[in-house]
Amino acid sequence: MRSAICRPLRENLPYLLPCAVFWIAGALALALWGKVEVQVFLNGFHTPIQDAFWVSVTAMGGTVFCLCVLLAGSLFSYRYMVSGIVSILCTMALVALLKHAIDAPRPLTVLTQAGVWDSIVLVEGHPLRDTFSFPSGHTAAAFSLFTTLALFASRAWIKTLLFFAALAVAYSRIYLMQHFVSDVLAGSFLATVISVGVYLWARKTRWIDFGRPLVSLRRYGRPGNPE
Repeated sequence: MRSAICRPLRENLPYLLPCAVFWIAGALALALWGKVEVQVFLNGFHTPIQDAFWVSVTAMGGTVFCLCVLLAGSLFSYRYMVSGIVSILCTMALVALLKHAIDAPRPLTVLTQAGVWDSIVLVEGHPLRDTFSFPSGHTAAAFSLFTTLALFASRAWIKTLLFFAALAVAYSRIYLMQHFVSDVLAGSFLATVISVGVYLWARKTRWIDFGRPLVSLRRYGRPGNPE
């Protein structure tokens, strides 16, 4: 039982280790400077040329993008599809529960109350919300999706690249002034933990093998796990 958990975690260190570094670094920054100061500091890197890019990146945490990737992946692996769907459903249900239970104000409200909103640079035309900030839903969805992809990927560099894709979505939420660092840290942590747990369950569950996928490329699967 212990090896069944430890081995998959070791195999996925190229993804999980950068996640841990991100969480620790983010938590230290918040502890040392506070979420308002960190938010204002990161906003200092805002430039008009980046606006369209980060608006596009943030879409990778949206429902449409996640569903399209899951459906495309089902062509290669039903196990991946089931793992991804269960991970995202569980993650987003927990995120929705926490959002409504905590009802934390977003940067628009907090920075206005702190008297620094007038100095903030915004993306023109991008609507802002003022409630349900914690945790970040887009970040949670992105980390759920990219964690699942990384867990099923066979190459270390792909796993690391997928981490940076998820991190980009998290940063886009801060760049667009939709969330604080604390929001994206929480969303990414919850999504990663849930996705790893679902993966450990799905990789050993036999009923998922309910047929052959349309495209059978074994190099996309895990050794010992029929697709």
